[in-house]
Amino acid sequence: MSAACRCGGEHKGRCHNSASARKRARAISAREENDRFLLSADMPGVEVSGTFLRRITLPVTAQAEAIKARYANGVLEIDIPKQARVETKRIPVTVN
Repeated sequence: MSAACRCGGEHKGRCHNSASARKRARAISAREENDRFLLSADMPGVEVSGTFLRRITLPVTAQAEAIKARYANGVLEIDIPKQARVETKRIPVTVN
């Protein structure tokens, strides 16, 4: 049986936008360095083979194909390298 929810969706179980769902959402800390972005989330009690979903929009400068993630001691760390910065180049213009 589905029921209309305050978020506007119809759910058979718990709403993704409910107060309890927001409490379960893990806080993620983010830090930007010159050559990368670093994300980390405390995830105590999460099994390595478990499932965790959190969507994050990456900046244009991120190298999505080179992202690395590791989980140890209840902490998920995500390393997102930045693309090499393109330097501007001055080109002299000769005026006749």
